[in-house]
Amino acid sequence: MKVEAKSLRDKSALAKMPDCPGCYKWWAKEKEFRQLLSALYLSYDDVVGFVEQEDGLYCLYVGEAINGTLKKRFDWHINQKHTLSNVKSGFLSTLRKSISSIVAHNQMSEEATNVFIDTLLVEPFEVKVPVHSTEAKATISKMEKEMINSNLRILNIRDNKYEGCKPTKKKLMALRKEAKAAALT
Repeated sequence: MKVEAKSLRDKSALAKMPDCPGCYKWWAKEKEFRQLLSALYLSYDDVVGFVEQEDGLYCLYVGEAINGTLKKRFDWHINQKHTLSNVKSGFLSTLRKSISSIVAHNQMSEEATNVFIDTLLVEPFEVKVPVHSTEAKATISKMEKEMINSNLRILNIRDNKYEGCKPTKKKLMALRKEAKAAALT
């Protein structure tokens, strides 16, 4: 079940998200997908065949919730504040770091990041194991790695071993470094 990210800014909607660990996918419509590709100097025609697609959407990112619930992870990605402390310490959500770096070239740009996130959809994959357990770590880490490496995930850096993704990861890491520097000046 895919859910509009913007709907999860409402705490009552967020409360209905899975209260267990698991994996999740972030999906974009074609317009937003093309916007990200352009910033990463990727051609739609060159990569579209390698990106997971479903219902006219493109999967951008895969993540995991092991030490907390899917509900808490979605809240963090969607509602986190871009404080100087979060940016400096690296505590800003990985997804938010990448999006703010691409759409605003500045990791302090919370508003531009939120506007973009509100165009996306999230899809949870629940795993019925205890949060922060050895079983959660083993099961969910394996599940996430398989999801990441089954297709090109343009916003995943860690554990992304998909063939041909090195230039994308390199460009994304450079954008993130520049955007963090811009935020701290």
